[in-house]
Amino acid sequence: MYKLLLVEDNARDARIIQSAVHFDAMNIEIVGVATDGEEALELVERFAPNILLSDISMPRMNGIEMAQRLSVSHPHIKIVLLSSYDDFTYAQSAITLQISGYVLKPINPEEIERALHKAVGLHEQERTSQTERQELLAQIEQSLPVLQEEFLRELVTNPQRSIGDVLERMAFLRLQLPQAMCMVISMKIKPPAQSGEPDVTTQYLQKQQLHNILHTKPPTFSVRIIQNSALEVAFLLFFKQREAKLCMDSALEYVMDIHQRMQCPLGLHTCFGISKPSESLLDFPALLLQSETAMRTKFYSNGNPVILFSEIEDTDENPLLDDSIDLVALQNEIAERVLMGNAEDVDAFLDHYLNAPHAVSNEAYAKSLTYAIITILQLLLVQKRMSFQDLFGNEAALWRKLIAFETILDLRQWLWNIISAVKQNLDGQGNERNLSIVSKVKSVVHQRYSEHLSVSDIAAEVFLSPKQANTIFRAETGTTIFDYLMEHRMEQAKIRLKEPDSKVFLIAEEVGYTNISHFSLMFKRCTGLSPAEYKARPVL
Repeated sequence: MYKLLLVEDNARDARIIQSAVHFDAMNIEIVGVATDGEEALELVERFAPNILLSDISMPRMNGIEMAQRLSVSHPHIKIVLLSSYDDFTYAQSAITLQISGYVLKPINPEEIERALHKAVGLHEQERTSQTERQELLAQIEQSLPVLQEEFLRELVTNPQRSIGDVLERMAFLRLQLPQAMCMVISMKIKPPAQSGEPDVTTQYLQKQQLHNILHTKPPTFSVRIIQNSALEVAFLLFFKQREAKLCMDSALEYVMDIHQRMQCPLGLHTCFGISKPSESLLDFPALLLQSETAMRTKFYSNGNPVILFSEIEDTDENPLLDDSIDLVALQNEIAERVLMGNAEDVDAFLDHYLNAPHAVSNEAYAKSLTYAIITILQLLLVQKRMSFQDLFGNEAALWRKLIAFETILDLRQWLWNIISAVKQNLDGQGNERNLSIVSKVKSVVHQRYSEHLSVSDIAAEVFLSPKQANTIFRAETGTTIFDYLMEHRMEQAKIRLKEPDSKVFLIAEEVGYTNISHFSLMFKRCTGLSPAEYKARPVL
């Protein structure tokens, strides 16, 4: 039953309404009668009616003022107003109050019933809507983990409108996460098999281990996992503290733990890319790009399992490219700019063509482009009465190597070496400049290895970009600047570990590592032993 409060100062009209209107047929009962607006407000608190049928013109407080107050304090009550013709100007103001019905006097029971039917219908609609809303909320409650993951995936892949919108959605989805700082760790799993996706059993073991890792809560931050594929995972880190160095150290500790837990029980090798810390949740798309860039790079490390974006962030200076390649223009550019220029010109040329969207996303296109470049180089050598056979010996092996390349970076390095060899033979110049750069790089490493040194810092000492410096260094030594720095640090660490009173945590700092777990992982990768095991091993 719907409860109705009748508000009428005219006793005769009140009696007519109570006797002539068929309230029972509309599932309505009258719970009280008031003679003015003030009394009506008191009875509303007492009886909690659903519908209020009221005259407009009354002493002390008229129906309009009463409706205004109820629209604020009890907006769910449906109000039907009664009025004489003289009160019609009052009724106009009732429009803004969203009054459910308006009936003119003298009393007409049928008109009142029509207005009350409308009020009941509005209640029925609201009740249905409320029921549907509750059902939807219940469905949302059941789907909350899925919705949380969808939101987090959207947070890291799509730019968000505002931090207010992000926080509002997090509150609705009950994502109670710290917001002082945030980071992203990207992990790639390399299964023992030579190629392909892991088998079903391994995939489920991976998922269970990731579940176990997620439910091991770190003390200083919260973690959420996004599974990009069976082999790639992104960890979203939400920190309580606002100090970047502490966040980075905590992230490194977490990565070392994951690395060990994925390797020991499952025999899975992992590599990680770690973004820089940020104070804004709106930076998550950029942080994901940073971590994935670091994870996927093979430019600075031959298999290093942990790459920090801060160590490579200045290396990706990719120019904008045209959509198509003019082979005639390509030949002219190789003859006039590449072979007549310096190493920086070679780098710029390769960046321009091999960083093109076509080359990056299409292996066949990248290799076809490389084939065209090699063919042009052959033609230029023929003009000088030389050949690839003269420079490289087995020419067939050269082409087989081109077909076998799996990454654009390896392809680029190989092509850089080919162009450099052709260039040097054509112009008769040696590699004195490159050797001088390599010598300077080694000197910087030997002098500053104990500092928090990055490839960018080293490249600045030889007045080159990190990419150019690393390309020259790798071409001359066969290793990267990053790996050379790490190997030198490990050699210095081995010397210090054999000193009687040496401490591992102090040695880590002395060779440039701010995090002992990171140092220990790098040391074991180089020597096969942990620092403690190496220290305990007798000197031969």
